[in-house]
Amino acid sequence: MLTSKPLKELIGTSPPMLNLKKLIGIVAPKEVRVLIQGERGTGKELVADAIHRLSNRRKMPLIKINCAVLSRDLLASELFGHVKGSFTGATSTRTGLIAAADRGTLFLDEIGDLSLDAQAALLRFLQEGEVRPIGSLQTLKVDVRVISATNHNLEDLMKKGAFREDLYDRLSGFVLEVPPLRDRREDIPDLIDHFIEKYNQRYHENLRGFTKEAMATFLDYPWKGNVRELENMVSRAVILSQGKREIGLSQIPALLSRQSFKFLGNSKQKIILKVAKEKGRITVKDLQPKLRISERAIRNHLRQLVKSGLLKPEGSRKNMGYTLPGHLN
Repeated sequence: MLTSKPLKELIGTSPPMLNLKKLIGIVAPKEVRVLIQGERGTGKELVADAIHRLSNRRKMPLIKINCAVLSRDLLASELFGHVKGSFTGATSTRTGLIAAADRGTLFLDEIGDLSLDAQAALLRFLQEGEVRPIGSLQTLKVDVRVISATNHNLEDLMKKGAFREDLYDRLSGFVLEVPPLRDRREDIPDLIDHFIEKYNQRYHENLRGFTKEAMATFLDYPWKGNVRELENMVSRAVILSQGKREIGLSQIPALLSRQSFKFLGNSKQKIILKVAKEKGRITVKDLQPKLRISERAIRNHLRQLVKSGLLKPEGSRKNMGYTLPGHLN
């Protein structure tokens, strides 16, 4: 089961990912509702795709609904459909998204963002298995498997009265936790290789990878945006490669967000970069009160940062100063 194509698309062989794939393989064929929990960017939608493709409903539709972008005014119409003339602008009869998923799978992404009114309407459907389009007197029986996902802590929302406990009970027949990237750092090289191949094809480039020093930085980086942030970084790397076969440490600041430079290097170098950002131009004398190490040690750190492209030297040897390159200002 772990070698099936849907699970292969979930990149990673770390213990947390192997456990997730194992659980997906177990739950996918079962007719049970699944709640997928995980931080933003962890790949919850890919998990839902894998469950559907490994289920007995795989030949039927997988309808995806992003609950966070459904407006309250149009929610009922989107989910349940409407008949012609049922409200202003209803110029034709429309099948709702729930009915469109009949005999297939309904994926409710960002379920924690639903309003309480919307939660009540969804709960009625889950209890009764029926939908009534707006303006219709007839109900429609709908057979769907519901998978939902959230980056919120639903238990906290329930304590605050922002999420219904009875709806949670209906949705959480089986709960899957998608691990954040920081808990599976050993998967980062495989993910990078996967995204390089993807974006080389898209942008017609031939980037082969990153230097060992650059890869070491990625392994230490916090990746608050998880796999999505890593993918965006690789996409930028491929775009900016311009024929280069390999990208080194000096190019990393241009690939990460403006706030990300503070995570590069060791702790002393983080302080140096922070002072440089605050002051604009720094000297060894500026750094001594902050670092409390010898002048020689400070100069060694400065040389490493210059070599890595994270600082730029200015002035004569006697009056040497250092500034951040333009892309870090």
